[in-house]
Amino acid sequence: AAASVGAQLAAARPDVVLLSTPHGESADVPFLFLDATSADGFATVGLDLDRDCADGCYAATLPTSPLRVAANLTRETVARLRDGGFRVAALAAFADTEPAPLRWGEVIPLSFLNATLGSTSLVVLGQPARRQTEEVAMVPELLSLGRALFESLDALSARVLVVVSGDLAHT
Repeated sequence: AAASVGAQLAAARPDVVLLSTPHGESADVPFLFLDATSADGFATVGLDLDRDCADGCYAATLPTSPLRVAANLTRETVARLRDGGFRVAALAAFADTEPAPLRWGEVIPLSFLNATLGSTSLVVLGQPARRQTEEVAMVPELLSLGRALFESLDALSARVLVVVSGDLAHT
């Protein structure tokens, strides 16, 4: 089912993919946007579930390597959201001298978009760690942030695909 949906999304030929994930980099309070010009990574599927790989882990990789990150769009979005009072930060890795690291929280959902990743730019939004203790209290903030992100992205001339990775299957 995920491969079928991925093919349908790829057929839409987005210019930008915004990936929101609770599984990647996180900070205690702010939402983190990946501030880089490229990103690359892999996932050892099975390790994400804290299992011993003797029972069948396998590697997942990105079809296009490294991925192009929409650095300018990321920085503009962070600045606009900060001006709106949102708790957001831009996370830079290695002074942008090498691709920013991605792992299973990004690689697995992106692997279903194989057909489109070579021609798009990526924006990665990480959820704060407080999501695990303040999930109900965060609802108004999440709704406001979603509205602000929609307004910001909708104003672009680019076609934007939003992919939200959830924490629904294993907790």
